[in-house]
Amino acid sequence: MPGRCGAHVAGGGIALDGTRWISSRPAFLLPVRVLGALFRRLFLIRLLALFDAGKLGFFGTMADLTTRKAFLRYLSPIRRKRWMVYAKPPFAGPQAVLA
Repeated sequence: MPGRCGAHVAGGGIALDGTRWISSRPAFLLPVRVLGALFRRLFLIRLLALFDAGKLGFFGTMADLTTRKAFLRYLSPIRRKRWMVYAKPPFAGPQAVLA
């Protein structure tokens, strides 16, 4: 059964020309830039979903973000920034993460 007995996920991908496998560096599954871009995209998608569901509240100096247009304008510079991620093995091992 996958995931038991220390199974590993292969890190890397097929070359653009489709002729060979290119391995990632040992102990890395995804490049940090790719992971940062993916995390940024998913975070902002879910943040906007919370906004659309009416689950975010804005008060004080942020009260003007209650309209979707203002909220999107506020997020605009964040979408262009490079996000850095820091990932390390879980303290309790991969099984604890899956649990």
